[in-house]
Amino acid sequence: LLPSINRDLDTAYIHQPRVRCGSFNEWQTGSGSQWNKIENIVEAILKFDEKAEYQDQFLGFKDTSQEGAVIDGVLVENGLFSLNPVSNRWELAVPSTDSTSEVMREVLRYLASRSATDKPFQKLYERLIEPPFGVPNGIIPLFVAMAFRAEPSRIGIYHKRYNNWERVESKIAEAIVGMARFPDRYQTRYSKLSPKQRWVFRVIGSELEVRVPEGGAADKVEEACEKVAAQLREFVNKLPE
Repeated sequence: LLPSINRDLDTAYIHQPRVRCGSFNEWQTGSGSQWNKIENIVEAILKFDEKAEYQDQFLGFKDTSQEGAVIDGVLVENGLFSLNPVSNRWELAVPSTDSTSEVMREVLRYLASRSATDKPFQKLYERLIEPPFGVPNGIIPLFVAMAFRAEPSRIGIYHKRYNNWERVESKIAEAIVGMARFPDRYQTRYSKLSPKQRWVFRVIGSELEVRVPEGGAADKVEEACEKVAAQLREFVNKLPE
């Protein structure tokens, strides 16, 4: 009976990530102290390129620490953190549609794609914990952090406070962990324009008498940017060949 159950599970969870770090194979409760360890790792992932102390084999943590065990048992095991044999430096993978981890691709598809409305994180959360992924909830923040690191200026995280959704501007690591603890309290928004691109459109728009808002709803900002782009195309089309 047991071998049969194991075969059924293997068939159902064909994209389950490798988790070789003890308690994180288990379900984490909303108030568990283990979340602090995950938040420490998320912070290191987000600031990996900025701080040299994170750029070693265990992201700056001791190899005997809980953080070290998770880094080795999840990030390394799933090809998200590896030693570059040429430079002899430890590197975090850059998530893409070619990532070897199907979970990583699923997270990136959801967070880094445009939609008509803001996207409730609950939807991605439920998708990840169910077949064919079966991701333990405690390590979901690691995959979210990797995706956010790839597109930090375009993925907006919004936290529900009372009846309002407020953009998370600081304490990003804490918010990413909160998304796995309380998924119904978070949603995300993906902007097709980076802050630098919006700034360029704002400057050009001021010369064309088209106001590009500095903030506010992303769709309104992008609508104004498109008006600027349309005027530029019209101007270019009138130029002599």
